[in-house]
Amino acid sequence: MKINWRYALGEIVIVIIGISIAFALNNWAARSSDRKTEKLYFRNLEKDLNNDLVSLDQNLQKLQQDLQDIEVLVPHLGRTLAGRDTIYRKVFSLAETVAFIPEDATYHTLVNSGDFKLISDFELKSAVEKHYRQYQQLDRQYERRDNFSKNYMADFFVNLDYDAIFAGQLDFLDNKRLRNMVFSLRGIVSYQLNAAKAAKESAENLLAAVLSKA
Repeated sequence: MKINWRYALGEIVIVIIGISIAFALNNWAARSSDRKTEKLYFRNLEKDLNNDLVSLDQNLQKLQQDLQDIEVLVPHLGRTLAGRDTIYRKVFSLAETVAFIPEDATYHTLVNSGDFKLISDFELKSAVEKHYRQYQQLDRQYERRDNFSKNYMADFFVNLDYDAIFAGQLDFLDNKRLRNMVFSLRGIVSYQLNAAKAAKESAENLLAAVLSKA
């Protein structure tokens, strides 16, 4: 049987074109789906960062107040000055630690699902990774204060003779151990404050970058 090569070749070309079109459509659909998913991640990152900024602002207010309280407290340590009766409360408030729990579910989903590759902007991808490493730095400073409060300040307060304090027989502001703790705490809080400021700046910068893509 004689083969019509022109016809056969035409059929092959048609099949190849059809397959190519199908592949192109599938690739286009996949890219379109990826971009939609990327946009969704950006919107979720935006929400996370906005929530983090609210928490960081609250933390900064508390840390700044702690430093102010320390500066007011220091002159009274070992010295009898006016207004001493209101200073005691500041000592107890300084034992309260500051907590920051970042909204990082979207980031961890990106990492654990392998979807980080969907972020097409390399610089933005690097900025996201750098920002959440910044939170790790902040967490270390917060943990440092938590440990100080648990291991030193809590022990100090537990062993105070509160009956003697209420009876006016004990002035613990003259305690040398308290003085040493307050001076140590001033450095710890300063580090916390600087780390919180850096985290806030990082969150603001990343939020601006995300909004430009969302």
